[in-house]
Amino acid sequence: AVVSTRSTGTTESIRLAILRAEGLVPVDMHGSIEPYCRVLVYNGSEMVHKKKTCIAVERTFVWQECFTLDLPEKTLLCDVSVTIEVRDALRNTRSTSYLLLGRVILSNSVASGHGLVQWEHACSKRGTTVTEWQPIQP
Repeated sequence: AVVSTRSTGTTESIRLAILRAEGLVPVDMHGSIEPYCRVLVYNGSEMVHKKKTCIAVERTFVWQECFTLDLPEKTLLCDVSVTIEVRDALRNTRSTSYLLLGRVILSNSVASGHGLVQWEHACSKRGTTVTEWQPIQP
């Protein structure tokens, strides 16, 4: 997935752009997929935001959606973690839950690899946009 982050000014907020994904594999027997992203923002163990994108057009996997998320007062950006879950809106035939296709984690404390590097850049280069390709992890 391509994710763009931006920490803004003196107020603690995150501008998160969820742009697109590649290589999402259909998991139903008809080969259909209706992917969307669910964004979960945590301050430590407390969830402070939950958002969803629209369903991406099949086979293109483009969302082009932006969220500006204001963080609670006295929250430090470096203490925040962002989880982007890529889910399939087609329901699992055995249950009513949506299928999790994978996730991207951006954080100083929970993420590793690309997610850690992008989050460190976003925290250290306040006011600039950091856009990177993030591999979707199972």
